[in-house]
Amino acid sequence: MVQLELQRRTKLRYSYSSKNCFSSKLICADCGHLYESKVWYSTDKYKKTIWQCNYKFNKKNKEQCQTPTLNEEEIKAMFVDAYNKMIVSKDGILKNVELILNKIVSVESIEDKIKEVNKNIESVVNDVEILIHSSKEEDLIKQKRLESKYDDLIKELKELEHQKEEVNDKQNKINTFISNLKNKSDSIAEFDEELFNVMVDKAIVNRDKSIEFIFNSGYKVKVEARK
Repeated sequence: MVQLELQRRTKLRYSYSSKNCFSSKLICADCGHLYESKVWYSTDKYKKTIWQCNYKFNKKNKEQCQTPTLNEEEIKAMFVDAYNKMIVSKDGILKNVELILNKIVSVESIEDKIKEVNKNIESVVNDVEILIHSSKEEDLIKQKRLESKYDDLIKELKELEHQKEEVNDKQNKINTFISNLKNKSDSIAEFDEELFNVMVDKAIVNRDKSIEFIFNSGYKVKVEARK
């Protein structure tokens, strides 16, 4: 179940409006849904923001998620630990990431395919325009075939455009990751929101309160909650 939800969110590219950097990145390991924030004691001096799976208490969720509630300070501290674990292996990670980047299909090759499909679409449209005023049975049959071909080409075009968008997004994320990692040589002592935004793709919260941070390079670091 969680794998399917993660795939769905990947396709949506986390297109959620968010005011907090954790809003579209914290994911429940049990069901794959996003964590959302709740405010405790909102009018009290003990006001506190906590995060929990937004599907945990949904009636449709037959098996209630067992993932924990976290406060923001815990999440921030765990990111600091994950980042510092990652930075130790900086040189090896950069080599692997650059290899990954070289293996990603080029945007140019996708654009070439898009141009070819557009040419085919134009050709089909021209052929249909020639046949559209004909009442001959054989021409009507040809027209239906061409219309079917047109639908297939439009579907292919949409898939290619979506693929191009995904490749662009992936390349941008990895390039940003590489650029930031090259410019960072030291561990961090406190949470950096900008660093979290540009480096982390998602963070999966497990039942034991550990979090697996998945960086934009694909590199994963699992950390335990601080005691």
